[in-house]
Amino acid sequence: MPSATALWEAFRSDPSAEDLFSPDGHIVFLPTGAGAATDKQIQEFYKNGGYTHPRKLHVQEKVIHRTIGESSAVDEVEATVKFISGGGGWLLPGIEAYHIEDLTITFPLVICASFVEDQITSVRYLWDNASVLKMVRLIASRHTWPIVAESQIIALREPSRFRLNPFGAIVSTTSGNTTPRPYRVSVLPLKGKKRYK
Repeated sequence: MPSATALWEAFRSDPSAEDLFSPDGHIVFLPTGAGAATDKQIQEFYKNGGYTHPRKLHVQEKVIHRTIGESSAVDEVEATVKFISGGGGWLLPGIEAYHIEDLTITFPLVICASFVEDQITSVRYLWDNASVLKMVRLIASRHTWPIVAESQIIALREPSRFRLNPFGAIVSTTSGNTTPRPYRVSVLPLKGKKRYK
């Protein structure tokens, strides 16, 4: 029986290898709902380049942090994705190719897995989809929404260099400006109750 570390390293080395997943295993890209279920469909997904393909959606990873327990594992990854042809795949499904072709973005990607005995039962991929949408310019930079976009990767690589966003404040990343701007909160009397806006 392989150890959890050996099983995780085998998956991360070649996710299309046989006998990694339990028969009812699944993978899911949580922010977009993409994924595959059953060991055969999962193997086919990875083997056919569903996750990374040199002529479609090419993914390169650099593991920054890795945590492995008896029945689970987590990799925090610096992911660089190049959109070559055929749309956004699992990352941006449904987005027309002309919006994203020839773009390259780098963002934090978290890959989590659960194990039962010597097989993987579940793999979950998580990332900040709002930041990805902003990096491919589907969310305009003029908005002051709390989306840190490209600077997320600094927080993953070197958290001591990252300027933390104070609770209850907005950090704008437009033109490199990271000056916190606090929310304005008004409290108005309303029939003996407080109303916040």
